[in-house]
Amino acid sequence: MSKKKNLRKSTAPEKTESDVKKSAEAAEQTEEKKEAALTEAEENTSVSENESAEASATTETEEPAQDDSAESAEEISEIAEFKESGEAEEAPAEENEKENEDEKADSEQKSDKNKKEKELSPEKAQKKAERKDRRSLKARAFRRGWFSIALVALFIAGVIVINLIASTLVQKVPALVADTTGSGSFDLTDDTLDYLKKLQQDIKIIVLADEKTYREGGEYYIQSDSLLHKYDDNSSRVSLEFMDLASNPTFTSKYPDEELAQYGIIVEGENDYKYLSTMDYFDVQVDYTSYSYYIAGCKVEEAVTSAILNVTLENKPKVSFISGITDEDYSAFQTYLENNGFETEELSPAIDNISDDTEILVLYAPNVDLDAAYVDKISAFLNNGGEYGKQLLYLPGSSLKSMPNIDSLLEEWGLAVDNGYAVENDMSKVSQITYDVFLFASDYEDTTYTEKMKNSSLPFCVFYGNGVYTHPVNILDADKASTLLKLSDSAQVIYPPETGDEPITEDMPGLCVGALATKSSTKTDTESGDSDTEDTVTNSSNIVVIGSNYAVTESFLGSNLYGNASYMLSLLNTLAGRDNVGIEIETQSLDAETLTISTAQLAVLTIVFAVILPLAVLIAGIVVFIKRRNM
Repeated sequence: MSKKKNLRKSTAPEKTESDVKKSAEAAEQTEEKKEAALTEAEENTSVSENESAEASATTETEEPAQDDSAESAEEISEIAEFKESGEAEEAPAEENEKENEDEKADSEQKSDKNKKEKELSPEKAQKKAERKDRRSLKARAFRRGWFSIALVALFIAGVIVINLIASTLVQKVPALVADTTGSGSFDLTDDTLDYLKKLQQDIKIIVLADEKTYREGGEYYIQSDSLLHKYDDNSSRVSLEFMDLASNPTFTSKYPDEELAQYGIIVEGENDYKYLSTMDYFDVQVDYTSYSYYIAGCKVEEAVTSAILNVTLENKPKVSFISGITDEDYSAFQTYLENNGFETEELSPAIDNISDDTEILVLYAPNVDLDAAYVDKISAFLNNGGEYGKQLLYLPGSSLKSMPNIDSLLEEWGLAVDNGYAVENDMSKVSQITYDVFLFASDYEDTTYTEKMKNSSLPFCVFYGNGVYTHPVNILDADKASTLLKLSDSAQVIYPPETGDEPITEDMPGLCVGALATKSSTKTDTESGDSDTEDTVTNSSNIVVIGSNYAVTESFLGSNLYGNASYMLSLLNTLAGRDNVGIEIETQSLDAETLTISTAQLAVLTIVFAVILPLAVLIAGIVVFIKRRNM
């Protein structure tokens, strides 16, 4: 205010109107320059904080110029006011109004500039935020891409490591291999597992080869190796070891009675051992087109379990086969008995007497009659000095000749073998093998000897055709003999003609093809000092007649489709007075249906799975990687 007063007192005579106009024009130019500077500063403002700071600094440096210009404008306005008030004091109100309008215009101009700055600032801030977001997204996408690659690499590495570990473990411990076959070809049966739990002796299984070489023998050797390890895994009393004969040549000296060969197996108990060749534990067949042998199945469980049974049994019933009177091969039946805990021997009627420790005597398909003296020995064997407790198994051959001495022995016991052929006419019990070969399913008449069978629903089968026949067994004395096996009420007997006439056929309902004759003695013992306590003991001797020796050949004993093997084992165990010792195990075959495809189909499958699918997976991975990288 003091400045205004001084101006009013001293400048009235010196300032002209042209001077005032020039001052006003200068003030306007100053304002225009300031506006231009502000506009240029706004356009050059960048997104970065340093550029914003520079713009702010520029704005702050120009604000004093704005204030100075404003002060100059005010001075010019005051001079104009003073001049006008001095020259024309009559119009003060108009000048005041003009001054007010100028001030209002200045304030509006400043307000517009501030609005522009506020309007421009959010746009720039938004652009800056967008650029920052893009940079952040790229960084995150890059990090996610590498993270995904790292995860995939870790997963693949983990799968490889797990496979290597599993492969090593399976090689070290074959028992870890899971059996995925439908028939359980790589697992022991429940019968064997139950038997292993009851073992009372330590058992050593020795395979005559190193394990690697043994498994290289083929798929059946791999199956055998897996099953052998199961014995070791399921019983603390069983140990398994592999012995290379080439590296241990002195090993054979421990078993001088055996011809040890590579891949053989020794099952050794505390007091006995049994040697198994590959022929014993593999089902070896002949290919007649090339006259070579091949393995058709694995019998290692049956052979090894039977061997364990044999080396651990303290008392084995002795079975004696009368040899030299037959052309038929009974080795399969003999081996079957040995595998199930019986001791066997062969007797020549010409030179050998029946030993006292024989419990079962076998007369197998004789083609000549025994002399009367030897029949007397058999009769004495059965009588056993009045103690009884002995057994005779008679299996007549198909070509039944006149054998009066054997027939007289049977007649004494109430039995007879008919020279006709048994025929079954109930077609539900007939199985046709070829156009002239049939199997007849017989029924079990006496269940006493089926109680120990593994599966009594399987029928005992007899053969008819191709020169092999089953003879009816006649019961002559029902007080002494009874039926074991019979055909249906539709059965018949066919008698072959003697001179080319037509065969004679007779109906024989319930035709008997297996019978048992018994003689017994009972003793009552009174314990000394106590007349009220009695111990009654009944001993029985028996003659069992089965109408055909063919019923106990390999065709029936080696198959679990029939009940022949199981019935004979149950029958002989019962007659020998022991529990059902023995293991019935089916031969395991690895044969499977083959998938047959043409060469063209093979080519298509190869292209699809070896080329197209891997390429598709690779391309999909690259596309996903690029998309994630550009996010």
